[in-house]
Amino acid sequence: MMDGKPYPIPKPWTESSIGKVVVKAKQRDPRKKPDEIFQYVDVSGVSNESFKITGATPMLGSEAPSRARKAIETDDVLFATVRPTLKRIALVPPELNGAIASTGYCILRCEKAEADPGFLYSFLITDHFNARMAGLERGASYPAVRDSDAMGVAAGKVGKFRRFGKVDG
Repeated sequence: MMDGKPYPIPKPWTESSIGKVVVKAKQRDPRKKPDEIFQYVDVSGVSNESFKITGATPMLGSEAPSRARKAIETDDVLFATVRPTLKRIALVPPELNGAIASTGYCILRCEKAEADPGFLYSFLITDHFNARMAGLERGASYPAVRDSDAMGVAAGKVGKFRRFGKVDG
């Protein structure tokens, strides 16, 4: 470990916070279209063993829980901010493009010129990231972190306006 980091930053890389390489995902209220069916990804719908979305529930907009608000797209990285050390982290597959996720997730949508979603996903499942989130948890019965906590974590970046290293997710 060098300077508190779990890895040395390769020479052509620079260090950047996650928040500087992602764009803000939009929110959408499915209750505004009560007769429309949508796919809902609750926090329990992500496996902390396979790090994949294992349960998306089709439901009518009229049945949407109040926490169904975060619009997701292919290659977004989902990170559960409630009980973050359970590592409910997933890369959104194409079949869930346009689905809605719980507000219990931080949606990390990579700025394509700045970051590769597979690399970011791989970084989030590391013990280093998990330990950082454990140190930032608040609350007793439902420990949680804020989206801004995840956004502030530093990761390596390949040069200005170049992509994070390509990693299969």
